[in-house]
Amino acid sequence: MNRSEILWRLRQALRDHPKIPLLPEPTPSRALENPVDTFTLRLEEAGGTVFDARKLGFQECLNRVLKKTGADEIFWEDPDVLVTNGIPHEIRGKNAFDDNELVFSSHSKGAALPIVLNVRPLALHHIESAKLSAGSGRLAIAETGSVFFCSGRRRMRLLLGLVPNRVTFLDVNQIVRNSQEAFSSDLPLKKSSLISIISGPSQTGDIEATLVRGVHGPTGWHVILTDPAITNKS
Repeated sequence: MNRSEILWRLRQALRDHPKIPLLPEPTPSRALENPVDTFTLRLEEAGGTVFDARKLGFQECLNRVLKKTGADEIFWEDPDVLVTNGIPHEIRGKNAFDDNELVFSSHSKGAALPIVLNVRPLALHHIESAKLSAGSGRLAIAETGSVFFCSGRRRMRLLLGLVPNRVTFLDVNQIVRNSQEAFSSDLPLKKSSLISIISGPSQTGDIEATLVRGVHGPTGWHVILTDPAITNKS
């Protein structure tokens, strides 16, 4: 039994004792039963946004992310983001996704399919001027709205840590209910030299109890939900 289920049962039991102060209103029971709903709720509570490509399609989801971030380019972590999620794309450049290259798509007129990928050298000033990076989440925890990232290459780590806005493509089948299920899962998390667990936009109140955003990572945190069985056919 996980934490959310225990709290839900306690709240139900306390309803029979009106003189005892009740705990805060629980998450609706349907969200407890549905990890996707719970994940969406928790991430949005933390300041992130969630778009569902199963309902909206990739083009509409990307257009909404571009509008929210004010970006006209997307810097892509690796080809798996596009291939695994079945996003139509064209690559222009022989060395795309090599260790010394940055792969980006231009969207001055919005997102259009197929995504056209171009290449420029991996240089810090290119990353510092970028507004939006894109990658895949390997796993997610519903009750905390957290996403697991396996960042093995230098490019992937720089894009995840330095670019102010992030869009993550997440397969709904990889959303588990709690941390116990996450760490007992059979996903290939151990193969990475670095695993990051991120729960929404970067924000901290460590200094004089003042909330500061963007100190440790992106200030804009967006997730596009996918399901290869559905979105690959759209």
